[in-house]
Order: sequence, then C-alpha cells, then structure tokens
Amino acid sequence: MARRIMRDDRARLASKMDASGGPDSCWMFTGARTGQGYGNIWLKGSYVGAHRAFYLVFVGPIPEGLDVDHECHNRSNCPGGNNCPHRLCVNYEEHLILRPRRENLFRGRNLAGVNSRKTHCSNGHPFSKANTIKTQGGKTRVCRTCRNAWMRENRRKNPKPRKAPPRFELKIGQRFGMLTVLAEVVKPLYPSQIAAGVKTGNRAARCRCDCGREAEPLVTHLRSGHTISCGCQRSLDLRSRRSDGKLQKEVRP
Repeated sequence: MARRIMRDDRARLASKMDASGGPDSCWMFTGARTGQGYGNIWLKGSYVGAHRAFYLVFVGPIPEGLDVDHECHNRSNCPGGNNCPHRLCVNYEEHLILRPRRENLFRGRNLAGVNSRKTHCSNGHPFSKANTIKTQGGKTRVCRTCRNAWMRENRRKNPKPRKAPPRFELKIGQRFGMLTVLAEVVKPLYPSQIAAGVKTGNRAARCRCDCGREAEPLVTHLRSGHTISCGCQRSLDLRSRRSDGKLQKEVRP
C-alpha cells in the first residue's frame, strides 16, 4: 500500500525548489533531473517526475487519464525539446494544471503536436473538411488532393492489365428454354456499336425451337434467360393472359 504523504515530504520537496523569482515566476526544481530535462524525485516508493510530485503533495491526487501540464510553456519563446527550461518548473500555484493526455501532447513540440497545428499539407493544400481524409480511427489526417494525385501517378507507372471475362463456350445441342443450339454465328454490329469503335461482331447462336422454327438470338440473351424461344412462347403467353377481355398473370416455363 502506498504510504500517505507526510509532513516531511512537504519539507523535503520545498527544500528542492527555488522560488526566489516571486509567485508568478517559474519555481525551478534544483534536484536530480532525467535525460529529457524533467525533475526526478523519490516519492511514495518510486521515482516520480518533480512536477507530478509537487502537484500530488501540495495540491492533491491526479485523476486517471490526466497529465500535469506546464502552463508556463510558451511555444513562441521556448526552444522545446530536452533543453526546455519549463520542464523543471514546479510552481504548483500558478503554472501546473491538469489536462487530458491528448491535449497535453498536442500542445508540445513533438511530432503529434506539430502535425495537429498544421493548416495545410506539405504541398500547400488546405486541410479543409472536403480535402481531409481521416485514417487510423481519426488519429491521422491525409490530404485528399495529394492522395488522389499519388494514386493517379501510381496507376500510370504500374498499370494493371484488365482481365477479360472468360469466353462462354457454346456447345452444339445445348438447351436454353425451348431452344436447341445448332451452330454459332456472328451478327453484324449495331450502329451504336460502330460509333463506339467496336470492331468484332455480336456472338449469336442458330437455334431450333420446339415449335419447329429457327432463330438466331444473341449468346448474352441466352445466358441471361432473356430469350427462351423463337417468339412463339410470347404469343402463347399473350393469348393465355386474355380471358373474357381481362389480362391474367403471365405463365412461362
């Protein structure tokens, strides 16, 4: 169990603080420091950052998810990094406040903080709502204009060959509804296909219907079920739908 903060903890921490500059100045920690420039002191069975230790002892507990942030840190005047003088400040009365960890990180000079303050990408495109793509669950911003340009250039350098769909093998004697395939033929192109630059003709099949007549429907119509007879079935369907001048439901095999 962590021991309670005793009176000697307050005296020990106060002895390692230089508050000669006044109540509004930075009270610099005079004890040991870490390689990142923060003060370091033993408290409650482990080493703790000096700014956290002073807040715990003189202010109160730190709720989970919150960090002790230096309000005195100024991005315009502070060099940042491990040489930041504000990391040694322990002025718990004026300069130390609690902030959510995400907000604390974004206020610093780390990579996350620098990127969060950018209003334009490296190519000068604004991070507007329409031009911003959120990735990694909304943690990262990507410029939509640059991403689209990169994808176009990547497709130009590495074109992927388009795979043609497998050719449908039409077999003699194959049945499609009431039609039996006799042979494969090629029909001339439609005017719209000629205008579009299509060079090959339309695949069709010469078929014999169960009624005895022959027809040449397109292969695509046979495969989709659009054509199932030479046209006789449609005539039968129309006649079957008429009864006493009323149309009945169409019945097709």
